[in-house]
Amino acid sequence: MKSLTLRSIQKLINPGIVSTQIAPANAIPAAASFEVDGALMNVGAINALISAFATNAAPQGLNPNYVALASASNATWNVAQVPTGMSNTTIVRSGGAGLSDTTDLAYNIVNSIPGAYLGMTFPLNVVNLNSGTLTVVAGAGVTLTGTTTISTLCSRWYQGKITQVQSNSGYVVAGITGGTYSQSGNLVTLTMTSNTASAPTVGQIIQLTPTSGSLGQLNVPQWWPIVTVSSATSFVVFNPVSQTTSGNVNAFTTNPAVVPLTYSPLVTLQGMYASVTGFTV
Repeated sequence: MKSLTLRSIQKLINPGIVSTQIAPANAIPAAASFEVDGALMNVGAINALISAFATNAAPQGLNPNYVALASASNATWNVAQVPTGMSNTTIVRSGGAGLSDTTDLAYNIVNSIPGAYLGMTFPLNVVNLNSGTLTVVAGAGVTLTGTTTISTLCSRWYQGKITQVQSNSGYVVAGITGGTYSQSGNLVTLTMTSNTASAPTVGQIIQLTPTSGSLGQLNVPQWWPIVTVSSATSFVVFNPVSQTTSGNVNAFTTNPAVVPLTYSPLVTLQGMYASVTGFTV
């Protein structure tokens, strides 16, 4: 009973990560908004909103998640390998020698945090039980700063920060005559025939009109977040619908009057302090 009382007090006196923002419909499912059915409030929507507040009211250091990830090969910290998500998680890595693991996409990291908002921070702890150094590699939309390696039998603490949730920075393609796309999972690789504009930046959004395949709604312009960039004619956008498809696509070639706010999250992961050699679990 005593521990429950202390935890309740912690929640009350540490409201700094409680978000009262209502997310857009295409943003974070956990950030439910109130729904009105005639003169009555939807009970399910109210319960979902209360649940989101309750989950996000506790300090991020409370009730951390734990994931044991054993693999002799490089791994990606996506939902298949780290089901709890990277926020407020300790990943214990083992099974190999010198390995390079890639973080999850910023889109997925932010989408897994109830009530996520701009500027929110979260902890991540990585324990390296491999026989060699573990190197952390940035996934799409993630920026790594500080130390990105973890020595064998050591643990390093990271701080994640949400630096963007939505964007209305539209990327306008100039001088394009068409292009193709190829989607695998949630990532859609675009190959533009020509482009006289400078390359886009990660976090911008682009209006695309698919003309074949099963990307979105055919022949209807839609806005997509850009998550990786290889060149002005080759970059990747994120599709919330995971699938395998390919086809042709056109891009918006003139500056639209209004660019809608579109879910396009970015995350910075700061490598911080580490334990001394000889750490065991």
